[in-house]
Amino acid sequence: MKTKNDLFFNGVGFGLICLFGMFFLIASCDKDDNKEPNGNGDKSVRQYDAAAGIGDIVTIIVDDNNNTISFNNKTTGESGVVNFIRITTGLMKGALKVDINNEEYYLLEIPGQMIVTYLPFNSTDEFVVGVVKSNYTIGDHVGTWLFFNYEPDPNDNNYWGKAGMTANGRFDLELWDFSGQTFHTETGSFFMNQDDPSIIYSVPDGSNDTIQETIYILPDKLRVYDSGPQVGIGVGFAEPDQALSIPEVAGTYVAIWNGGYGSFTIEPNGKLIATFYQDGTLYPDIEYNDFRRTNSADAIHFNNTFFFTDHINPNPIQDVYLFMLPGEALFAVYHDPDKGMLSTMALRIDK
Repeated sequence: MKTKNDLFFNGVGFGLICLFGMFFLIASCDKDDNKEPNGNGDKSVRQYDAAAGIGDIVTIIVDDNNNTISFNNKTTGESGVVNFIRITTGLMKGALKVDINNEEYYLLEIPGQMIVTYLPFNSTDEFVVGVVKSNYTIGDHVGTWLFFNYEPDPNDNNYWGKAGMTANGRFDLELWDFSGQTFHTETGSFFMNQDDPSIIYSVPDGSNDTIQETIYILPDKLRVYDSGPQVGIGVGFAEPDQALSIPEVAGTYVAIWNGGYGSFTIEPNGKLIATFYQDGTLYPDIEYNDFRRTNSADAIHFNNTFFFTDHINPNPIQDVYLFMLPGEALFAVYHDPDKGMLSTMALRIDK
């Protein structure tokens, strides 16, 4: 059995600078991961299955009763717990803030659905995304998924693509560079591990290789892909059956990245307003008047893809593409001339 990182991710071009080491109180973890975290289904305690950008698999528990975030890194064996404060006002309203050695970290959560964070759950400070723990069926995989793949090795290139999954266990995969040019296509079959339905095996047509991945799913919305240690992760957004309109995706979405955080506010009239806090400086109320649905002339065009031009950094002006989960999440992809394809993910946490 070998692993492969060809199937899906969310990369982040911003990488937090902080080692895990002594930051968390290390603790043993002897709970049964197949049970509710507190044994009675109390929604104040929520368990998430997550993947970290380096390729680690992490279980994360958010406990509102004790204001704690605990974790178990199943790849490295590290585990621990830390206290949080819930932000109730301002730009980060709804986020969970953690102070570690005078450094601020945030966890964004749509309770009972998904989380995004840069908390150092391993020896590095990679982007982490997770979905609420669940038992999956093959039907949860069915659909078209737009994804971004993050490579932890800086010598490798991030990429995006599309995966179509069918109920009879077939897949078709297409990978693109930022211009939308296809550089790889693949078809094949896939099946689930009977003992652990989060483990998926795929067999490309014409190949004798069986590829193993861990895939966590929020059905019809989000898939988190882990291809194995040191080989990256991915995040896929489900494509809806009908094209989304701007009013359907309107709202304020909060994002976090290296050295800062910010928000994207999409107004029903099509205006996009961004506010960023980066490296100690606030950049408020930046207006983008060219926010729109993608069209067939763009690099990608699907039912949930949108576009705007980042004119704040004119060297060069950057095209930004968005995958959207209306009213819940967005995933922004852009191209940096020095670093290649980058991305960030934002959640609507102010509802």
